[in-house]
Order: sequence, then structure tokens, then C-alpha cells
Amino acid sequence: MTSTALPSAELGGTFRIGGDMPVRRIGYGAMQITGPGHWFHPTDMDAAKAVLREAVDLGVTHIDTADAYGPQTSERIICKALHPYPNGLAIATKGGMTRQGPNRWAPVGRPEYLRQCVEMSLRRLALDRIDLYYLHPSTLSCRWLISSASSPYSGTRARSGTSASPR
Repeated sequence: MTSTALPSAELGGTFRIGGDMPVRRIGYGAMQITGPGHWFHPTDMDAAKAVLREAVDLGVTHIDTADAYGPQTSERIICKALHPYPNGLAIATKGGMTRQGPNRWAPVGRPEYLRQCVEMSLRRLALDRIDLYYLHPSTLSCRWLISSASSPYSGTRARSGTSASPR
């Protein structure tokens, strides 16, 4: 029996998020580690954690998640599988969508809600700072927050960006 080594994420090269945070171009999107419809827990929690560990072992330095995946499940699994996080691992998460059931999403872009999302993501991920925080670009409030230099969001502990809608 011969074994084939999996390619390293290193092969894709790197880029800098915000000009100062280097990550490999091949990252891992953690939406699929939740249950069916991106709802609740996966059927095999150990397998979900193993996938995350293998991604990091293969050189992934950027994991993308969102508070709405599960909801909250993906962030918790990432923490259980990888904390304490290896040096150089950037975790990006998102806010601005709520969940009412499997495959159901509703936008909420109020600044106070988004601030709460950031604070809760910090807790679930056991982080002092979120490397990159995406806003689902689905409401005028989100667009205002991104463009406003005096935004109440600017005082939180995260970089911000926009993300494609999960639909």
C-alpha cells in the first residue's frame, strides 16, 4: 500500500490582509463543520475537530467562520479543536445574520447588535482580539458601519471587512 502525501497550503502562496497580516491563499471555510442546513452540531463532533486540525497541519493559516454557523457552533468547535491557537493562525468570523432554523438566515445590521456579536465571538473563540471581522453586506446599517470613520464599531477589538451573503 502506498500513501500519497497531501499538498501543503504553502503551495498557494501568501497575501496580507489589511497590509500587515500574512495568510496563505488556501484557507479553510468552517461553515460545513456544523449540522445539516448549517444548523446545530455535526453528526460526528470528533471528525469535525479532526478536519480543523488537519487543515492547520497542512499549513492553513486562515480559518473563516461566522457566529451564524450553527448558530455559534462553528466558533465553539474551532476553539475546542485548536485552542491554544498556533502562532500565525488568523481566525476570521462574521456577524450581521441571525438564524431561525436550518438554511434560514435574516440580516440584522444594527450597530449595538454587531458589537454584541463581536463580544460573543471573542468569548466563544477564547480570543482577546479577532484578526478579521466580516460584516454580511445585507443591510444599510452594515454599509454605514463600514464607511463611517466615527462608527461605534471602530472601538472594538477586530479588523472589519465585508463578506458575500451565505445564501
